[in-house]
Amino acid sequence: MNCHYAQLYVFAAGLVIAAISIAAAFVKSSGMKMCMGIAAIIIAIITALIPGVLVHLCMMDTMRCHTLTRPAVDILCVLFIISELINGFFTQRNGKKGKAA
Repeated sequence: MNCHYAQLYVFAAGLVIAAISIAAAFVKSSGMKMCMGIAAIIIAIITALIPGVLVHLCMMDTMRCHTLTRPAVDILCVLFIISELINGFFTQRNGKKGKAA
């Protein structure tokens, strides 16, 4: 049952990340967007740690939770973090241009 709980926690964390990302799309302040991006990155790191570290998975290494869920969550969290860092770079760059003009 640990795998089931890990799945539920990852799903809940994904909903929080999605809510933060959607809310950031409607925010005009670049500083607030940066704060929301940092919060989303922190939650993504915690989400990557859920299966296997924070919630122990099955004892068998050949089960789907070890072979599919954990690698998929890790890959998706890393891709999200990279995209959020790129977004933060452009948000910061555009925020500086707006202040200079």
